Amino acid sequence: MNIFDCRFLKTGWLKKLKSKNIEIHARSIFLQGMILSNSCPNYFDKWANNINNFYKDIELKNLSALEASIIFINNIREIDGVIIGVNNYQQLVDYNSIKEKSYLSNILFKDHSVDDENFINPNNWEI
Repeated sequence: MNIFDCRFLKTGWLKKLKSKNIEIHARSIFLQGMILSNSCPNYFDKWANNINNFYKDIELKNLSALEASIIFINNIREIDGVIIGVNNYQQLVDYNSIKEKSYLSNILFKDHSVDDENFINPNNWEI
């Protein structure tokens, strides 16, 4: 689940699962780090408009991709927790400092979701 992969949100599965008291944890909120990357491999050229529109949206909101990813997930009430990967302690500190900024919860994003499995499913990436 991330700003580009909203399948569980759009299909209503999050609400269905939550209505059955199932605890939901999101993972890959950074799309395997691609969202935080300064440059994408050529493989992602096909979705350049989607990616560029996302960066324009967060630039207008004066946010980083890290902040936007965390805010997006935190605004989904059905999600109880997030599983993230970090490369060092500072990344964990940065994540937690953003997560704690409750005033950021009022920020809404345009719909940046992509339905193409070749983009949102890293198992399909040809890089």
